[in-house]
Amino acid sequence: MFFIEIIASAIECAIMTEFLTRFMGLKKESYKFLKYAACFGLLLAAGIVCPLLTDNEMISIFAILVIEAAYSMLFLKGSIYKKVFVVFIGCIAMLLINTTVLMMLGNILSLNMQELISGNGAARLLVLFLTKFLYFLSTRFLLKLSGNNEYDLGRSEWVVLLTIFAVTLFVGLAILECTVNGANVEVFMISSVLGLVLTNIISYILMLQMNKENVEKTRAMLLEIQIKENTESIHDIHRMYEEICRIRHDTKHWITGSLALIRQKNYDEAEKYLDGLVNEKIGTIRDYVMTDSDVINAIINSKLSEASEKGIDVQASVGKETGETDVYGLSVALANLLDNAIEGCMRIQGKRKIYFEMFVDGEYLKVFVKNTYDKSGIDLKTKKSDKHLHGFGHISVKDFVEKNNGIVNFYEENGEFCANMWVAVNKNRLFTS
Repeated sequence: MFFIEIIASAIECAIMTEFLTRFMGLKKESYKFLKYAACFGLLLAAGIVCPLLTDNEMISIFAILVIEAAYSMLFLKGSIYKKVFVVFIGCIAMLLINTTVLMMLGNILSLNMQELISGNGAARLLVLFLTKFLYFLSTRFLLKLSGNNEYDLGRSEWVVLLTIFAVTLFVGLAILECTVNGANVEVFMISSVLGLVLTNIISYILMLQMNKENVEKTRAMLLEIQIKENTESIHDIHRMYEEICRIRHDTKHWITGSLALIRQKNYDEAEKYLDGLVNEKIGTIRDYVMTDSDVINAIINSKLSEASEKGIDVQASVGKETGETDVYGLSVALANLLDNAIEGCMRIQGKRKIYFEMFVDGEYLKVFVKNTYDKSGIDLKTKKSDKHLHGFGHISVKDFVEKNNGIVNFYEENGEFCANMWVAVNKNRLFTS
C-alpha cells in the first residue's frame, strides 16, 4: 500500500506541475524537462516528508504553495499576480476535491475519516483514484476556461481577488482539519465564519473598484469613437469640397461653350450642351439636407452620400430646425445611428434601403432611422475592422441621450431594424431664430 500511496502522490504532483506550466507557459523553452522535473521532485518530496513530520494539513499545503510559487517566479511567464492566482486556484481545487470526496465516501461507506485517509483497504484505493481523477478533470476544465484571454485585471483587482482566494484557502484548510482530526472545532468554525464575512466584504470592495474602472474605460472608449467619427467626417467634408470645386471649375467651361453656341444661334447644340452639364456634372451632386446647423448638415450629408455610393436606396425627411442642444454630441450620435444602418444594409444581398427622419416636435428633437437587414434576426456580431469598438456605438448614443434628457429605442418592425431617438431641446431658440 505504501508504494500505491507514492504512485498516487507522484500522479498528483505531475498534474500540479503540468497544469501550472501549461496555464502560464515557460519563459524559455531551454532545459524544459529539467525545470519540470525539479518542480515535480520538490512537490513529491514535500508530499512524502510533510505527512511523516506532522498531521497538520496546513503545513503540507504551505510547502506546496512555496514550491509552486518559486517555480512560477523563476521559470514561468506572466505577471506576479497571475502566477500567485494560478498557484492558489490549483491548491484550492485540490483541497475542495479531497475534502468533498472524503466527506461523501465517509457518509456512503459509513467509515470515519482516519480509515479513509490511512487505511489499507479498497476504500482507501477508491479515495486515491477519485481524488486524482477529479483533480485531473478540474485542471483540464481550468485550462480550457482560460483559453487565449487577451485581457488582464488591474493591480487593485488582482490584490483583492488574491486576498479572496487566500481567505478561501484558509477556510478550506480549517474545514479539512476539522473533518480529518476533529480537533479545535470551535476555533476553526469561528475562523471559517470570519473568513466568509471577510470574503463578502472584499467582494463588495472589488465590485465597487471594478465598476469605477469600467466607467473610466467606457469613457475612454467613447472618446476614441468621437475622435474616430470626427476624423472620418473631416475627410468626407474635404472630399465634398473638392467635388464642388471641380464642378465649379468645369461649369465655367460648359457655360462659356453654351453661351458661344447661343450667340451663333445654334440653339439645338446649345441645348444638348446644357443637358450634358445637368446630367454629367450637376446631376452627380446628391440631394443634401439643410438644417440650421452646419455641423449636423455635414454629418448627415456625408453619411447619406456614403450610403448612396454603396448602392443603398436612401430616403430622408429632415426639418430645418435642430433645436438648441449639444451639436457635437448629436453629430456623433447621428453618425453612429447611420453607420449602424449602413452596416446592417451591407450584410444583405437583396434590396438595401435606409430611411432617415429628423424634426423638432414640441420640446424634443426626434430622430428615426430604419434600414433593411438580415431577416434571421439582429446580428450583434460586427464586421468592422476595429472589433474592440463594436457595441460602443450604441453606448455612445445612449450616453448622449441620457445627458440630454431623452430616450432611445432599438427594435425590429416589419422586417426592418429601427432606431428611435428623442432629445430634449430649448424651445426658446426655435421662436427667436
